[in-house]
Amino acid sequence: MSAYRRSIRSLLERAAPGKKWRFCATAMVALACTVDLHPALGHERVGDATHLYALQQLISEETAVERDFLLAFQTSVEDKHFDLYRDLNRLVGTWSQIELTRTLLELSIAASRSSDERYLRLTLCDQMAFVLWEIEEAQRDLEREAVPGDDVGRVRTSAAVRAFLSQAASAVARLQAEEQARPEIAIVPDER
Repeated sequence: MSAYRRSIRSLLERAAPGKKWRFCATAMVALACTVDLHPALGHERVGDATHLYALQQLISEETAVERDFLLAFQTSVEDKHFDLYRDLNRLVGTWSQIELTRTLLELSIAASRSSDERYLRLTLCDQMAFVLWEIEEAQRDLEREAVPGDDVGRVRTSAAVRAFLSQAASAVARLQAEEQARPEIAIVPDER
């Protein structure tokens, strides 16, 4: 029997019968505390889940708008396809920027070091400003072009794109407002 086991056994034998269980429980807690436990990774802040959910909801909205475009392509004549492609291009360009915003938010939540989170959050703020600018440009372009009333497919897709852009702008603006209202992340020099 090792010296370590003998010392624990002698301690248990010296303890009163009622105190043995208390001693065992204390020993188990001490053993658990000495194990090298790493802190949980990620820094999800209040509101992150809500904004992430809102950005993920835009996925279903964007899918519905794409279905409208496919239907419009199938029902329209070929000379109207160019305008539909141009509108779809605006949607896809804006959507790719929204997707990047969602990815940056996910990465900042999952960041294990505060310096990484700070960098990702700053990048996220810059990205949100760009997304809002991109949405404004797409909305302005859609307003500038008059959609003829006889082109039912394009009228429907244009309205769907406008609704999507409006939803996306409000979701990104809420996220941007919350990010700007948060205090800056303090960088801890030696993490882990």
